[in-house]
Amino acid sequence: TVEIFGVVKDLATETPSYDVTVESPRLTLNDELRKAVPATITRIWDLYQPTGALGLRLEARREPEVNAKPTLEMTVTCLGNTAIAGALEYPVSDLTGSIHYHAPFVDLNHLEAKHGSATIQVHGTIELDPAGNDFNLKIGGTGVPFDEALLRTMPEEFRNLLIEQHPNGTLDFTAGVNHRSARNNMPPSSVCDAEIRLIDVGLDPGIALAEMQGKILVQCQLGAEARFIGSINLDQIKIENKTLS
Repeated sequence: TVEIFGVVKDLATETPSYDVTVESPRLTLNDELRKAVPATITRIWDLYQPTGALGLRLEARREPEVNAKPTLEMTVTCLGNTAIAGALEYPVSDLTGSIHYHAPFVDLNHLEAKHGSATIQVHGTIELDPAGNDFNLKIGGTGVPFDEALLRTMPEEFRNLLIEQHPNGTLDFTAGVNHRSARNNMPPSSVCDAEIRLIDVGLDPGIALAEMQGKILVQCQLGAEARFIGSINLDQIKIENKTLS
């Protein structure tokens, strides 16, 4: 069901005004709905590619002034959806939390989802711009498999290095990611700080390394002045079937 309420005045004049709210506790996502929403909402839809149903509250306003600009705010409540985690291209399911759109910003409020048996949390803000989206996000995960989807979320230089080591196993992590798109003759830049806890990770850089447990700290900056700093503190590692700690 969809409920619409509010006030609309003087639409045939130079100073039309309205204050309208649209609410639905459960709105099914489909192509018809995607075509009906404003272009700014379509960009968000395409970024996350959600499926399933969502709770919705949409507020549209315009003050009764000649040059007044309409405003639109929208809050979406996730109801166990599947989605792609935006620019990270990370598929998730059982998505809960809320997304608040107030142009040009999208606030991600305590989103939590599953990737297989792993749990992923995301909180932060995205700034929408036709030239490219900026974002400042806090991301965490527990029991995350070291799979191709996880590798795709990493900076290319680090990803290529890891692929050569044939990683496997699971990990926990927390990360802060800040990205600025290119604009005003400035190149794009990305900064990431992460703490990764190895639960039972294996690598094969020419010699079999298994059952690694410990912590990795990473600081990564991409752009005109790229840099990568990291440290590893291992509590346990098995080398050629011999356990060291």
